Amino acid sequence: MVVKDTSQTSTICHEMIHAFRDDYVMGIGTFEEGMTRAAECEVFNILQDYVHPIGDFHSYSVDHYYDGLNKINVATSNGNMWSNITLAGLRYQLGGYIWAKNLIEDANFLKNFNSRLYERTVLIPNTPNNVTSLRGVVIYVKTFAEGVSSSTWMDRQHLLNSAPSPGYYIYHRLNQNTIDYFYRDNQGNEQPQKWCYH
Repeated sequence: MVVKDTSQTSTICHEMIHAFRDDYVMGIGTFEEGMTRAAECEVFNILQDYVHPIGDFHSYSVDHYYDGLNKINVATSNGNMWSNITLAGLRYQLGGYIWAKNLIEDANFLKNFNSRLYERTVLIPNTPNNVTSLRGVVIYVKTFAEGVSSSTWMDRQHLLNSAPSPGYYIYHRLNQNTIDYFYRDNQGNEQPQKWCYH
């Protein structure tokens, strides 16, 4: 790791958390980036001497508006949060808050998840790149989330839908009063579209 700017403490922390998993970095962004973002925010919540520019105690507007932003059209193919540049930041933040919800209920959630991930990956090497396997790890370490089974709970977090249908979609970023219009192809690539007024 090369640290070019020591003033960017949140970035340093975030990348160190990725590096912590070493060869077991998950290939599904909604899990890898989401859990890393959740852990990053938690580190800054604990280390009060450091300022986290957007994330202290989940103070970012996306966190506050999570329930309104948790809509079907936010789903992204194979967990690729970067498939649409206009929604990348939003998906990134939503991913962090999804897993922070589990941390709020169980401070050991990420520790337990990592332990189980490592155990499973030794036996089944493709575990970090398989959505079904990763969901299984979550269910194993946390049976319930927000009062329902973890399986049902994950189904309700629309960003975790890794197989959304192709087509034209509209998504309302209500925290920014913005409406996104995009096309998703059969491979899951998304292309922002221009609005046409008649």
